[in-house]
Amino acid sequence: MDENADGAVVTSVATENATSVTVDNDHFEVADGNLKLKEGQKLDFESDTSPIEVVITASGDGESDTHTVSVSVNDVNEAPAIEVAGGAEGEEDGAATAAGITASFTVAENSGDAVEGAAGAILGLITLSDPDAGDTHTVAVSGDQADKFQVISHPEGDEGRLWLTLKPGQSLDFEEAAEVKLTLTVTDAGGLSAGAPVTITVNDVNEAPSAPVVRDAALSVDENDAGATLSSLSDSTDPEGAAVSYSVDNEKFEITSGLVLKLKDGESLNYEDGAAVDLVITASDPDGNTSETPVTVTVGNVNEKPEVTVGALAVVENMPGAAAGTITPSDPDGGELKVEVSGDERFEARQDDEGGWRVALKDGQSLDHETDESIDLMVTVTDADGLTATADATVAVNDVNEKPE
Repeated sequence: MDENADGAVVTSVATENATSVTVDNDHFEVADGNLKLKEGQKLDFESDTSPIEVVITASGDGESDTHTVSVSVNDVNEAPAIEVAGGAEGEEDGAATAAGITASFTVAENSGDAVEGAAGAILGLITLSDPDAGDTHTVAVSGDQADKFQVISHPEGDEGRLWLTLKPGQSLDFEEAAEVKLTLTVTDAGGLSAGAPVTITVNDVNEAPSAPVVRDAALSVDENDAGATLSSLSDSTDPEGAAVSYSVDNEKFEITSGLVLKLKDGESLNYEDGAAVDLVITASDPDGNTSETPVTVTVGNVNEKPEVTVGALAVVENMPGAAAGTITPSDPDGGELKVEVSGDERFEARQDDEGGWRVALKDGQSLDHETDESIDLMVTVTDADGLTATADATVAVNDVNEKPE
């Protein structure tokens, strides 16, 4: 007979002249001409020794007769069972593992932190049981966001138990659902199954706003363009709906109330200081949570006019071709410069062997203190693109005692 068959008939029983029929096993009875299990009685292949010897005794007229029936119990595939535990260690429903990890049905949103030896946050500890020794099982997860979860064994071994975890890289979002309802289903090799409901509580965590987005993919500004506008920003959003503020990590820049990235009024960039400037734009919520976006601003080179300074100028009278003093020309762009002296045709700009410039009398030209005590000149510097710079200069003519005539 099959195990677990409540009140099952074993075999028919025929008697003659019997006034009573009894059996020596409390599980069985003879009724309606059959040896059968009593109502509510059943046999278990895993616990009852098979075969079971049942002695039937028929009595009547002071005499009796016996017959022994050998009852074999057939194994029948039985459904497995599944339990899922969670909670804090030490609580009545605690689920501390052999590896010292405590499972919990509560997890902070955005958390998928790995526990040593496990794939993700430990949410539930699973215990399987099956009356059929040696049966094999599979456990499936179904329900809300089921694709984010998995069932694993601890690599270091937690004998007879499995873990419900988040898959690597997966997390839950409180704003999407404060509770996630799952069903864990165990199925044995014969196709019988059992399920256990699990509810995962997702705790809200104050999250950072989304990272700022610069609308223009390429940011550029010409040097010396004070207060120039670079780009507008897309509005960042905060998961909790809080107001978002913006900042930039370079004091020359600002983000206006209209979400425009620009140079502050009066501030400009210099190509010669660097062809690009790296910035970090930060979005912040009121609790100090931040998200950052790095951007690079390209600085355009603009031709700038040269500069010139002239030192103190003086010559001694009656000294032909004398040098009067130095000229210092410069160009922010580093180009070649043309240097000229005007105001008196006796003077010129002369370059020495080391490349320095001087105001000097032309060869053969000299001055007479008694005629000119000083001469006014203009020094002009011109770059390759025709931009100029000028400086006024005065040459003092120093007196020398001359012999009489």
